[in-house]
Amino acid sequence: MGDAVDAVLRENLFGLEIDPRCTQIAAFAVALEAWKLAGKHRPIPADGLHIACSGIAPQAKKADWLRLAGTMSG
Repeated sequence: MGDAVDAVLRENLFGLEIDPRCTQIAAFAVALEAWKLAGKHRPIPADGLHIACSGIAPQAKKADWLRLAGTMSG
């Protein structure tokens, strides 16, 4: 089970939050659930969890999202 949990954390689980504190809470919740599922402490993947803070809300302007993505095309 531990290998499956590690694979999900490393390759299959991604999250995007709009608030920095919520990002921290989400990362802790994911790590805690992984430890519970595996039945023991699991190290966080070397490149970290794929949970990020965008700093902008979903209803932001399209230009804000394009700037975040690093492009102004589209």
